[in-house]
Amino acid sequence: KAAVKAAYKQVFAFDVGNGKPAWDALTFPQKICAATPQKTSDDKVVIAYMSGSTSSAKCNQLQQIDLNTGAKGWSGKVADGGLFDSALSVELSITGDTLTVGRSMSGTAYDVSSGKKLWDKEKYGASCYPAGFAGGSKLLSVASCGAGSDTEHDEVQELDPATGHVKWTTKIAKGWKVQRAYSVDPVVLYLTNDAKKTVNVSVLNDSNGSIRAQLKSDDGFAPECGFAILSRDLTGCFGAVADATTLYLPTDEKTGANEVVAFDLATGKEKWRVKSPADATMMPMRTEGGTLVAYVEASYDGGGRVVSVPTTGSHKPSTLLQNPQGTANIESSFFSKAVDYVDGRFYISTTRLTGNDEAKEKLMLAYGK
Repeated sequence: KAAVKAAYKQVFAFDVGNGKPAWDALTFPQKICAATPQKTSDDKVVIAYMSGSTSSAKCNQLQQIDLNTGAKGWSGKVADGGLFDSALSVELSITGDTLTVGRSMSGTAYDVSSGKKLWDKEKYGASCYPAGFAGGSKLLSVASCGAGSDTEHDEVQELDPATGHVKWTTKIAKGWKVQRAYSVDPVVLYLTNDAKKTVNVSVLNDSNGSIRAQLKSDDGFAPECGFAILSRDLTGCFGAVADATTLYLPTDEKTGANEVVAFDLATGKEKWRVKSPADATMMPMRTEGGTLVAYVEASYDGGGRVVSVPTTGSHKPSTLLQNPQGTANIESSFFSKAVDYVDGRFYISTTRLTGNDEAKEKLMLAYGK
């Protein structure tokens, strides 16, 4: 029914059919600082906003919102953790009926429909502190262990969202840091090693978290990942897509056409690749019904487009939606963006505002046939 957008202290909703306001904008006392990337089965999300406007303000005020009506549900405040464990910034995610709020060194889970606290995920073992959470169809926790010691390393756990019970734990090799979760189901992790100045993409087994495969490629890849300074923002990457058997990644071309490469999750080896059909970057969005749906960005001579790439056979992209040239400059101006393709409509919105008080900034574009 609605395309809903947070901007500074407000949440706006637009009717998907005509772009008119779907409900009155919600205004919060301070700026919005986090939102769940997922919604519940009954179309609700949770946002967080700041406790004040000073430099010591925290991102700790929670509010549930109904996306269909704009009605506010429960609200609450995230408690601080221990020393150095702040809610200056938090990560929010929904897994099933559980909302997980990640602080810098711990996490708290709530019943997403009532706001009732369910469990805490705190320090465990030999100084292992949960430093990031990734939600969706599964719930993962990434911990930093033994910081500053000879045994410093990361650990990944799958948690039962209802109870916080640990299903499995995987210790990551020393020197490697889990930066992103390209996918939580299957588990696909992007790791970096500062000392070796190298990166790694690892696939974990669903049943026990053991390493199933590691990607083998000489290409450089460029999913668009948000800035993760205070929090890890594990799922904050656009352009990395996995289904049950395959991982799709966009190659890194500084200008013009790039390629999307499909990797076998069982072996880590390349299966096939397809070049962007235009002189512009192609970014995977998701898979559905045996096809990969991708966004081809606007180029100097035309608007962007949504394409469908068959995952078997020829892999030749076919156009699902062609955006007009008339708005290509606005489309291209969203340097940091969120996109989606739903019911034949393509949505693109900026995820960063310049903050120029004089300028009316474009927030979102929607295209349809």
